[in-house]
Amino acid sequence: MDGRTIGLLAWHIVQAVPEMMAKAGLAVAGLTEHEPVPATVQTIHDAYRAASTSLIEPLNAQWTDAALREVDAMCGRSWSRAQTLAILLGHQTHHRE
Repeated sequence: MDGRTIGLLAWHIVQAVPEMMAKAGLAVAGLTEHEPVPATVQTIHDAYRAASTSLIEPLNAQWTDAALREVDAMCGRSWSRAQTLAILLGHQTHHRE
């Protein structure tokens, strides 16, 4: 079988939140991209909830409309922070389809 298992794919979605936001200068609670896939769906669910919930406060406190135009190095390219947020959402949608 080529590709990711459902557990690995779900874990990839979880890990992308803190990983991408850290590259854009926001500290978000979550695990690193090198953490092993948890054994249970509940653990993956809880980690996603924690990462996505912990994004709200620093995003509201640290980013203004002007900050959304700032550019960060992301995936070998330069993305505005607005673009990073849009791609994070698109990334999750892409893997859920």
